[in-house]
Amino acid sequence: MTGLVRTFDSPVILLPVLLAAAIFSSTAAAGPLWQLRMAPSLDALLPISRTASRWVHVALPVMLMGLWTTAAAGFFVLAGGFRVELLVLGAAAGGGLGAGMLRRAFRQQEDLTKLVYLMQLGRSGPAMLGTRIRGYVLCLFALAPLALGMLFNAPEVLVTPAVVLNVVLLVIGVTTADRP
Repeated sequence: MTGLVRTFDSPVILLPVLLAAAIFSSTAAAGPLWQLRMAPSLDALLPISRTASRWVHVALPVMLMGLWTTAAAGFFVLAGGFRVELLVLGAAAGGGLGAGMLRRAFRQQEDLTKLVYLMQLGRSGPAMLGTRIRGYVLCLFALAPLALGMLFNAPEVLVTPAVVLNVVLLVIGVTTADRP
């Protein structure tokens, strides 16, 4: 292995950087979707049908995150030490990250009127933790093939499972998002 991997001696050190950057960027990119959820009348301003606007809500996060993860994987390929097939894994991870963004933006609000329990991390409602991590789980599952491809430097074996996994995650994200 050469380049960036040789500098850090192991791709294991680079994995947390990639995972953290992907999760933080998907959270930041979900901001406009969150604003759209708070003001659904913004869709009425677009000169397209309601069905088309719902497809735009799905397509834009997937394309945005697909572009981002492909660029991140391309950086690691160009920096040296990784195979070109890692780009395909990066593009495939965009579907799952987009689904995570959609699910995170269109989640149910926490019900703060219910009984609050004192827990290890402070006060919390019964379903508050589950509501707060909604969407992040899909992001972690979407990045698993990319992380394994970087770790073992054998991305060609993971291309088909990555595409299938991210299509399944996209279906889960679209069907479970509480969209108007």
